[in-house]
Amino acid sequence: MSDADLLVEATVQGNVTRGAGLFYCTDPETTVGPVRSARYFNLDLWQQMHALTVGFGGAPYSIQHFINGGMPYLNGNDGWGYFARSSARRAPYNVYVDLDRIREDLAAGQLEQFNVGIDQPRPPFAVAGDAEVPGARDVSRLTIQTASYWRYSFTYDPAAENYARADGTQTTVDAITGEPVAVRTVVVQRVNQRVIMGIDFGAGGNPIMHDLVGEGGGTVYVNGIAADVEWSRPDAESLTTWTYADSGEPLVLPPGRIWWQIVPTTATVTEG
Repeated sequence: MSDADLLVEATVQGNVTRGAGLFYCTDPETTVGPVRSARYFNLDLWQQMHALTVGFGGAPYSIQHFINGGMPYLNGNDGWGYFARSSARRAPYNVYVDLDRIREDLAAGQLEQFNVGIDQPRPPFAVAGDAEVPGARDVSRLTIQTASYWRYSFTYDPAAENYARADGTQTTVDAITGEPVAVRTVVVQRVNQRVIMGIDFGAGGNPIMHDLVGEGGGTVYVNGIAADVEWSRPDAESLTTWTYADSGEPLVLPPGRIWWQIVPTTATVTEG
């Protein structure tokens, strides 16, 4: 996880969360994982950022959702040799993928069927070396609760100038480095979400669809300060536009790893 340039997390069935790591500038030093099944919001990531989704498995309705949207999906469950299981963890949390091999084979033209729409990646946030986020308030810790049993937080370290993530009371640690997974910026996007009824998911509730086309609010956290933002995405093929809520000026972030947190409007976000 620590090698990903952008980490995206969103709610799934039962309002627990699943994440996706996007690798723009860095090459992972080892295999990446554990890799799980892709979810509905992966289609939005492909439409916006032209990023190839690499996952393992997926419910039939999710796969059909990708097909309907024309999204390529490199699915480890289809027998590709880029995936392997680790004996150090129990299934299904033990699948890892070699992204370097996938990149090499894409460049060599061996995976043309997955090249659809990924030739021109589009980063979702504007970044500048001299960016200064105007902060309306000091915030050293934010806690997000999406369900009574699902709570996570980000705590700012002034010396390191980053935020470490924790699930409940347990810090999220990279298995390779042994260090906390830390990011320079946290962007919280509040969205309406819909529970898809009529599908027997059988694993904690019905699947969730996020309304990522439209407009809404959120908050950006960087350098120990917080500023309210607004987002807008007029159609599925457009990137999300971010502006500061107070001034209407475009959101520009400093260089560094970003955690993009997609939460329902019903979630509780507590600052301290």
